[in-house]
Amino acid sequence: RQGIPTMQAEQILPAFTPDDTVSLGRVETSNSQISDELDADRTMLTEFFSETESAFLRRFNRLNRWKKTQWWLQSNQFEIFISAILCLNIFWMAFELQVQGAVVGFGLGAYPDPLFPPSSYHNWEEAFGIVDMIFALFFALEVIMRVFVLGVAFWKSWLNYIDVAVSVISV
Repeated sequence: RQGIPTMQAEQILPAFTPDDTVSLGRVETSNSQISDELDADRTMLTEFFSETESAFLRRFNRLNRWKKTQWWLQSNQFEIFISAILCLNIFWMAFELQVQGAVVGFGLGAYPDPLFPPSSYHNWEEAFGIVDMIFALFFALEVIMRVFVLGVAFWKSWLNYIDVAVSVISV
């Protein structure tokens, strides 16, 4: 904790007031770099709280395609899209498990009638394998794309390590 300036709540709380007069103020410290960082934080917070939707859109439209892609890969919309695909994958796996359970149940005599003709079991197995591979490839490509586009920023979130591990194991 040596070298870290002490801050009081009165110095921080103004940053969380969403009005046009956001100000963190200056912290008196012997280290000018820390003061400069606080000034940069103040500027960022002021821009965040005072930026209108049209100002955001103007700033976003000035970004090049690469920066827009980076922004989109870190956006809530992208996370919702991936979550929806993940939910579809979960429903598909539940359906697959249900069908396999019905086949085993019929084989053990737990069910008097098969869910579908036993001659089509092979077709179902192929379909399940193909769709499982499509999901695995989709998620692997998604991780590869995020690693490529986000670069070092990708590795700053520990959840991304789980994504990589699951993608490698599933393919």
